[in-house]
Amino acid sequence: MKLNYLSNMTTKQVRNLEEKTNIALFPMGPCEVHGTHLPMKVDVTSANEMTERAAKKLKDKGIETLIAPTLHYTLADIANSFDGNITLKFETVAKEPLINNVFYHPNK
Repeated sequence: MKLNYLSNMTTKQVRNLEEKTNIALFPMGPCEVHGTHLPMKVDVTSANEMTERAAKKLKDKGIETLIAPTLHYTLADIANSFDGNITLKFETVAKEPLINNVFYHPNK
């Protein structure tokens, strides 16, 4: 089953997909600590898996989606006491949308 990963597509492919759907999935998972026994990409891996599963279920129902590249930075300050944790400030996450419309074409 072919899914539509934005990072693998040309602008022409995105434009053609826009004619079929306006649904874009944005996986988000912080690179944060889950103890000393797990890699910091646990949330990133989970976000990618959930996004891919959702895209497949929608495709099975005839609904196309676009899968955006994973955003590795979110609010993860709960793990700040651990080495290697990366987090955005609450004000950054709460104040402005992190993503603009991927299908926006001002010249249309």
